[in-house]
Amino acid sequence: MRIRYLGFFALLFFSSMKLSTQELSTKNPCCAGFVGSVDGCRDVDECAENNGGCGAVCNNTAGGYFCSCQEGYELRNRTHCRDTDECYYDNGNCNQKCNNSMGTYNCYCDHGYQLINETYCDDVNECLDGNGGCGHYCNNVPGTYSCTCINGYSLQNETACIDINECDLRNGGCEEMCFNTPGSFYCACHQGFKLTDKRLCLDINECDHMNGGCNHHCNNTIGGHKCECFHGYSLQNRTQCIDNNECAEMNGGCEHMCHNIPGSYNCKCNQGYRLIDNIYCRDINECTEVHDCGGGCRNTVGGYVCTCQQGFQLMNWTHCEDINECRCNNGGCPFPYRCVNKPGHHYCDCPFGFGVRGNMCHLLIPQKQLNFTLPNNPKVLPRMKPQLHTTTVIPPKKSIRSEAGWS
Repeated sequence: MRIRYLGFFALLFFSSMKLSTQELSTKNPCCAGFVGSVDGCRDVDECAENNGGCGAVCNNTAGGYFCSCQEGYELRNRTHCRDTDECYYDNGNCNQKCNNSMGTYNCYCDHGYQLINETYCDDVNECLDGNGGCGHYCNNVPGTYSCTCINGYSLQNETACIDINECDLRNGGCEEMCFNTPGSFYCACHQGFKLTDKRLCLDINECDHMNGGCNHHCNNTIGGHKCECFHGYSLQNRTQCIDNNECAEMNGGCEHMCHNIPGSYNCKCNQGYRLIDNIYCRDINECTEVHDCGGGCRNTVGGYVCTCQQGFQLMNWTHCEDINECRCNNGGCPFPYRCVNKPGHHYCDCPFGFGVRGNMCHLLIPQKQLNFTLPNNPKVLPRMKPQLHTTTVIPPKKSIRSEAGWS
């Protein structure tokens, strides 16, 4: 919209001013600005000659004339037109900037504003058009706008949002591992550690939970744990404790028998032997210790044999019983002598009906009462010299084993 200013006071002045002709004679009956004619007084058109001397527009009036200017100009010295500086008066009604030009003017706005109704500058909301080209947030402010990024991103080239690799700066504050993610990051710990305060790593005591999976003993270490087995066991698959069969290698060092038990082993000896130093086996001399022989005892390797004195025989492998030699062939005594058995021996004595007198056997009863007959019916017989008749007993082939009966 263009506003034209006229020289108001000049217009009033010239519209009322009449240019008189000095040469009019007193004989002219017409007023100034008029000339006489056959029809009476006629208005003089002053503008017809040299545009009335006006620099722009000449306006004829009854009895006079006045100069005026085109829109955008103002009258100076009654006839000359000069450009009106509309911006001089109230900034041309522009609320920001006013630009004057010959015969006119225009309002214009600062960057970031747009002209409304030719005079008013209103803020342009750049964020409405493609988010202002911003990668994340567009923030409109009067006359301009700015781009901002969400946390974890940095602004580049005023519009683009580039992820910040927080791990590049002091490892993101992480004690161990730092992992960058779009717009953020996170800390992590190596195996055997747990994250505290989102940055620090604390050792996990794996033994607190189900003994760390260990069969026997769990030993916590920095960043891990170790399973250990009791003596006599070996670790398998890191957690399982398997009994060692010590007997499988060199018989466990045992001289005789090796008996494996969970976590250990025992050495044992064959019957008739005693364990020495938990490894070695020494023959037991049962004859010097407790035995059940009724007579003599003879130690053997790993056992013993019961023996009897001459004239005795072994019964039930342990008991010695007297041998009655007289039962067999009268003990070797010639007829008619009697065999007399004694514990462990026997001897030949005078026949029945005879008595001992010195070295002779004398008949004590009538011969007819004898239960035997002798040639010539002697009344005296020589007494046989007493002899010790014994029987040697051969020990049995079997022997008694200590602590286990017969073997």
